[in-house]
Amino acid sequence: MGPSHMKWIKRLRSPLPSSRGAQRRGDPVPKGMTLTEVAIVLGIVGLVAGAIWGTATAVKKQQAISDTAQTILQIASTIKATYTGHATTATPPTTVAAQIAAGLYPPGIINAAGNDTLNAWGGTVFIQFPPALAVSGFSLIFTFPANMDRIDRRAVCAAIVSRYPGSATSYAGGFVAGVLPAATIPLIMSEDGMPTLTLIDRGGWTNVTGVNPTQLFPAAADNCTGFAVYFKL
Repeated sequence: MGPSHMKWIKRLRSPLPSSRGAQRRGDPVPKGMTLTEVAIVLGIVGLVAGAIWGTATAVKKQQAISDTAQTILQIASTIKATYTGHATTATPPTTVAAQIAAGLYPPGIINAAGNDTLNAWGGTVFIQFPPALAVSGFSLIFTFPANMDRIDRRAVCAAIVSRYPGSATSYAGGFVAGVLPAATIPLIMSEDGMPTLTLIDRGGWTNVTGVNPTQLFPAAADNCTGFAVYFKL
């Protein structure tokens, strides 16, 4: 057997190339990311997630305001249809249970048990009629849960006042500082179906009809535990 044959046999016996391909000796071996690179990636992911969460939260808050604005007009429309024209003879229901039974609340704000109301922030809604023989008007009262952030409460109150500033152009009698309207109120109001008075609860009801929303809380510690709108029949 000649030398050429021996070379051919050696080639047949030599190992096949590695399944990893043609990686040559001395080529750099791929490495994983460094801790710094991992931290950068996680930081970017966190920023994106935070932006998405912040946007979703803002949309949710705005939706709560819009839903409440619709609820206010819906309840007011129902009450006006029920009592306008015969307010002196009708006796309005004065408890939540009776008001629910009378169909004065839309189904969407009645709790699962069917015995109370639940607004968009987890507080309650209540219709207060003046304690008089003649039903001259009514207040829709919205409260906030105790665990709701103070800044969020103030923001909601300002948003409601901005949407419903009250239509009364003059106002005398029937209102005592710290309480809701409880008697016949002589008002000059616009005929637009909107609330006549707007009030917020800052430790007592305050009439803020026509007040600029930016001036509702002159002190940094001012709180808003609820708001109310008054409709005249």
